Amino acid sequence: MTSPRRTGLILAGMHCSGASALARLINLLGADMPRDIEPPNISNEDGHWEPKPVLALHDRIFARFDARWSSLSAIGDDALRSTADGKNLIEDIKSVIVGQYGNSPFFVLKDPRICLFISYWRTAFDDLGIGAKFVFAFRNPLDVAESLRDREAADAPGEVWDIDRGGLLWLHYVLAAESATRGQPRVFLRYDDLLDDWRAEAARMAQTLNIDWPGLTPAVEIEIDAFLKPARRHHAAAERDLERGGPWSALIKPVYDRLCAMRADPRGA
Repeated sequence: MTSPRRTGLILAGMHCSGASALARLINLLGADMPRDIEPPNISNEDGHWEPKPVLALHDRIFARFDARWSSLSAIGDDALRSTADGKNLIEDIKSVIVGQYGNSPFFVLKDPRICLFISYWRTAFDDLGIGAKFVFAFRNPLDVAESLRDREAADAPGEVWDIDRGGLLWLHYVLAAESATRGQPRVFLRYDDLLDDWRAEAARMAQTLNIDWPGLTPAVEIEIDAFLKPARRHHAAAERDLERGGPWSALIKPVYDRLCAMRADPRGA
């Protein structure tokens, strides 16, 4: 089997985990963005860098099960496998990829909800002869939970967003994405590390995934330095704060600790 001549970097990461900044970084380093990007909004004034058709596609899937992206129920690959929706989803994904990226040889794709449907995206990439490589963006789950609480207070004022809900939703997404990307080319990247030294993280991504950054120039480095400013770190909980009892100590912190360890060994061994 010949190696794919095209490569798509899929960002697998929970909402508010730094994937938006990472998508823009990868774009500046030379990966193509989708043609039809959701514009910036109040929750991220620099933009989320997500393709509108992908958002619409995932919205239709959730609506089929009377759910939302923030549902803690197990909506994902298994829920779709035996339904007509699942059988049609791969063709829908292929249509979106072609429409958004054309014949691009190297592109980046980001929507946090991909975490729940990775096997379908992988199959669509395979059918199109595109090599899928995964960049697993993660962040201290307490920071994620606090960011979600602040964001959803404005976006969904009728919902209750306590810290436990955000932490459990983080767990739901990262466990789904980690399981579905096992055995695939992948790299784990923590948001704090990206802000502290993006050059080291970009080099580690390139080495782990066996890719080159076609857009890396001194001028681009200056642009990235300006883009990844320290003010991006709106929440910065200490890792010791994850020892909060309940699901945090029993479930969430052990998974976060494992993700941190997998930065050095993305196989999870």
